[in-house]
Amino acid sequence: MKKNERSAYNKYVQSLGTATNSLTRAMYKLINSGPTRAVDTGLMRNTARVKLWEDEGSGKVRFRIEAQFYYPYVDEGTRYIQPRGITKAFLLTEEYKKEMTRVNANYIKWIFWKGLGL
Repeated sequence: MKKNERSAYNKYVQSLGTATNSLTRAMYKLINSGPTRAVDTGLMRNTARVKLWEDEGSGKVRFRIEAQFYYPYVDEGTRYIQPRGITKAFLLTEEYKKEMTRVNANYIKWIFWKGLGL
């Protein structure tokens, strides 16, 4: 890798790490407050994580919400549990939009330098 390409790649990887941390904090806020509040014991809040990674080959950035096994039941609801809509609210947050915009911008810069081969 050339110097400009390496620098752009490092910024891209760094933005993935920064976005992971910021988005995990945004998820904590949603689980702890407002209409999406879903905390009784704190177990789901303490285990919820947002993971970002690049899907090699396709060039797509993917994310996954990792939490307790009952997260889908709390999020989507059941016959006995009122749906909280945590995932939908998360995807609509400004934090999510801001971080994904930053990751995409750094990815585009890296691909630009990679394509130039300078």
